[in-house]
Amino acid sequence: MYPDICDAGNLDFKTREKSAIMRLAASLSLIDPMQKEKYIRLVFDKDVLPIKHYPESRFFACVIPKQVRVSSGIGSIPKRVTGNSREAVVDKLFDILIGIDTTSNDKTTLSTLFNDFIETRKADPDFAAHTVRKNICDWNTFFKDAPFVKVKISMIQPADLMDHFKHMTEGRKMTRHAFGNAKGLLNQLFDLAFERNLIDRNICRELSTRKLKFKPEACKQDLVYSTEERNMICDALEDSDCVYDRAIIMQFCLGCRISEIRGLYWSDIDFDRKEVTIHRELVDDEDGSPILNNYTKNGMSEGNRVLPLTPRAERMLMKIPKPENKDSLIFVRDYKPIRTQTVNDHLRNICRKLGIRYLSTHKIRAWGITEALASGMDQASVMRIAGHASPETMRHYVRVARVKKDIGEHFSSVFD
Repeated sequence: MYPDICDAGNLDFKTREKSAIMRLAASLSLIDPMQKEKYIRLVFDKDVLPIKHYPESRFFACVIPKQVRVSSGIGSIPKRVTGNSREAVVDKLFDILIGIDTTSNDKTTLSTLFNDFIETRKADPDFAAHTVRKNICDWNTFFKDAPFVKVKISMIQPADLMDHFKHMTEGRKMTRHAFGNAKGLLNQLFDLAFERNLIDRNICRELSTRKLKFKPEACKQDLVYSTEERNMICDALEDSDCVYDRAIIMQFCLGCRISEIRGLYWSDIDFDRKEVTIHRELVDDEDGSPILNNYTKNGMSEGNRVLPLTPRAERMLMKIPKPENKDSLIFVRDYKPIRTQTVNDHLRNICRKLGIRYLSTHKIRAWGITEALASGMDQASVMRIAGHASPETMRHYVRVARVKKDIGEHFSSVFD
């Protein structure tokens, strides 16, 4: 057992003596890591450590008593110690009281942290290669050469970030959406620093950017296919025996992500119930190799859903030879999963032939959600069929649907 300083002869040690004994015990490795708090309470001369939790900022803090700062014999001691957990605060307090400089152990900058962040994302199958590329592009465009990313993270001040944000947006040279994407990357880097105990709180998330001025967003009313265009494309491809054309029809009939279409198994189709189960996706890694995930993009239960099998989708599926093993992908070419880029190439070709503007497969999904909202379907139901976990994701589609339907149909009744 380790010696119990608290019971050592029941002597009333002075602060300096208590701190000296604590440092001696630590140097001899006599302090059990699980008992750090007991030794700190002895030096503080308190039954309970005054550690407070600030939920709104997600950090813990402890004010070091003046007597300890003045009489410990250690030298300069901070007035307050903070951390992202109670345990982190206790560890910092212990290190301070035994004479370890807690302010100089880590020199990590946002620049070095970004490299770790990207390498971790590359190795995580939950992050698509295009997402990683977008992170790198945003970093190189907005932050790579900024002075604050090259200094120790804990030294960055809110004013440093706000000055940079003002420079990014001056003259209304970027939209709020583009700024949000860039700031979102910075938020995640500060989150990672917080998790690694490099900072006490995420100052980037705490900053208000409401007063910044942005370039007006372009009207997105026409950034989805119209129902007429959708029908023209599906009619033109209905007799095609090309797997990529069939995948286009299937996406127009379900409104799913293209990754979810690529990940469909024959076992996901219930021809008797006229239903399609969506519960996996097929994505590509950085090298273009397919990765099958047994969950959808958001990784949450809302992503798993059952959708109706429409007559058009059923007719298309009935034309495809069915394998004996239902646990196999529907959309394959030469026994290999279809590629998203090739699907987009076929979509571009048919749009060119029909004289229709080309929009990517992602806009097929946008068409489905937009039309469902415009038809009068309630938002909760649209969220379910789209696999969205949050109503925030629906805001874009609600606005588009309102422009297409509500204004056009109700304007005359209001102003005529």
